[in-house]
Amino acid sequence: FEANAGDIMTTHDALVGTLPGVRLENDTHVCEITRFGAHVASWRVKRTSDELLFRSKLAKLDGTKAIRGGVPVCFPQFSDMGPCAQSHGFARTSVWAVEALSATEVTMVLRRGDEAGDGDAFGGDYEARFTATLDGDALRTALRVTNAGKSCFEFTSALHTYFRVSDCAKTKVHGLRGTTYLDNLRARASAKDDEDAVEFSGEVDRIYTDAPSVLTIDDEALGRRFRVAKTSTFPDAVVWNPALTDKTRGMSDFGDEEYREMVCVEVAGVKDKITVEPGETWEASQTISYSAI
Repeated sequence: FEANAGDIMTTHDALVGTLPGVRLENDTHVCEITRFGAHVASWRVKRTSDELLFRSKLAKLDGTKAIRGGVPVCFPQFSDMGPCAQSHGFARTSVWAVEALSATEVTMVLRRGDEAGDGDAFGGDYEARFTATLDGDALRTALRVTNAGKSCFEFTSALHTYFRVSDCAKTKVHGLRGTTYLDNLRARASAKDDEDAVEFSGEVDRIYTDAPSVLTIDDEALGRRFRVAKTSTFPDAVVWNPALTDKTRGMSDFGDEEYREMVCVEVAGVKDKITVEPGETWEASQTISYSAI
């Protein structure tokens, strides 16, 4: 079925915690997206209720803070790589409007003046649209940014996906051998990855520049492989696991031991700023699927 944003029968006033949102469903999977942040908060197997994305048990689900887990939308900046005081920009803490909805797809929109926080710092006259689509056993997420103004603007962006794993110490990310990365643990010093896989024996926080279009995440303990396929308009990829350090110990929205249950592989455009001319639209997406190893 198709429905417009005003049809209250297709939205939920309190879908995740107290946050309103929409639920997508096909024969095999269920996906829940909150209007707060246009945030994919859950993607799970319908038959078993097996959750494929990590979300912290301590995540704030009342709109007071960005949701820890799922797929946060980083716009108009990733981390501190932009003009906003708020890390990762304002998109993930703004309330988006449902623009189009079907049983398996939703598009949400955020326009200049509707954001929470640093809209003036960014200054661009933008229209941002986030689309989530259930396609069989795959989840596709796309970000589209239109310049509705008369001047060009620049931004950085990422889809900050948290993958649920059984044990990060027994999880490996493949596909990045030979790729240059900026190491956030060493003031973004540049290095080349010569290893067969990224492993998580401690804290990892890397921005891989000009990363391959397909990456895989092998959860060896569970026997599951995630496949992340990204468009060339997301040229970079971020790999992150915080481990247990002084920075993460005692976080209000992240349990001390929860780092073991997650690995972030984030499709991104961060090394070079993305430029959108007046009247033009930029779009990038990822498609996530999974299989047995």
